[in-house]
Amino acid sequence: MVSDDPEAQEIREKYIIKIIPMLNSDGVKLGNYRHGLLGVDLNRRWSKPSKFLHPEIYYVKSMIRFFNKKCKQPEVKSGGVVMVTDIHGHSKNMDVFMYSCHEDDPLHLHTYNMIIRAAPDGVDRTMPVFNTNLCKFQNEASKENSARIVLFREFGILNSHTLECSYYGSEYLTRTK
Repeated sequence: MVSDDPEAQEIREKYIIKIIPMLNSDGVKLGNYRHGLLGVDLNRRWSKPSKFLHPEIYYVKSMIRFFNKKCKQPEVKSGGVVMVTDIHGHSKNMDVFMYSCHEDDPLHLHTYNMIIRAAPDGVDRTMPVFNTNLCKFQNEASKENSARIVLFREFGILNSHTLECSYYGSEYLTRTK
């Protein structure tokens, strides 16, 4: 993103990139990795976050709503938020992989799912530790309130992904030694 690579430069020219650091830093300070200071799993509060109980999520959604609304104005020539990647540590699988949504609407099924798969396919070509076999393209009922699915459904962000990075490293690195 910050390199001199021509593709990175083109991305910076065409898009505004916002990086939001860890949303549950208060919980991490207490030794939690999914829960905030109040002991709530913040990644399951995206559908209806409370301004007071889940302010981190509430204000990130407000920011996305703001940029999408601003980009609908005639003088702005962009399409709003086009990609969100929620980065997590994974405690069971090795390597790096993504969870992404799946479009079920028959009218847009093929086109939208090609767009959704573009990010994982691009990462796979550039990152040897990325494991496409572990990627999932589903809208699981158990994840209905997660960032990925809420942003996909509520805001129509096709490229709404969870990037999972293993706590334990990569099988690729052990295979290549």
